[in-house]
Amino acid sequence: MRLLKNRHCEARRAEAIPEQCMSSAIELLLLLALIFTPVAFAARDLLTVSLMEILIFTAAFLWLTRSIFKGKVALINTALNIPILLFAIIMVLEYLAGTMTSARWGTIYPYSTKVYSLGLLSYMIVFLVMVNNTSSRRRLNRFIAAIISTGALLAVFGIIQRLAGAERIFWFREPRETMLFYSSYFNCNYFANYINMVIFLALGSFLAYLAHLNRKKGFYKFNLFEGWNILFVFALIMMIV
Repeated sequence: MRLLKNRHCEARRAEAIPEQCMSSAIELLLLLALIFTPVAFAARDLLTVSLMEILIFTAAFLWLTRSIFKGKVALINTALNIPILLFAIIMVLEYLAGTMTSARWGTIYPYSTKVYSLGLLSYMIVFLVMVNNTSSRRRLNRFIAAIISTGALLAVFGIIQRLAGAERIFWFREPRETMLFYSSYFNCNYFANYINMVIFLALGSFLAYLAHLNRKKGFYKFNLFEGWNILFVFALIMMIV
């Protein structure tokens, strides 16, 4: 009886190993996409957009494959599931109406609709795959840390570029005409939109971290040099500046 129980446990462990490897691969692909996209000129040209979409769609394919092998393909219920589905349906209908009929509500420029729809679909897939593949707080923290670290480093890099009087992005890529670039972005306004999102993510994470310390230690007196405090504060200051 004990031998059968041990064999059953070993079989379950053997089945869990491929699933864990696939989950780790999905996480790695999503992390690469989150880091690569803002660094690679915010994926504003065909090559970087294609690489971003390859990373994201590969992660989605691995998640779907893992779900099929587990015998259950289902999405965690979130408040954004239905809006994402409706938005995807509208994009498909507009594209089909514009290319197959003369309906006025269809797209008048199918190529742009297709290109930008794939980009928007990529962002939706990142959210859905991340939510359904994040099974622990530690994994979620890795995603948050990657976003905040990338934003802080790009902010510092942008300051260095301005102080050095750089006329090219990364000192080799010519900026587009009539656009004032900043850091890795062709347009400084796009960078401002990106960094504002990262700032509020960092601020929310920092407040959640302090709340966690309060629950764990009782009343917590802030100490800049304790734990991750100084890194949070440094990242916030660099991004705000």
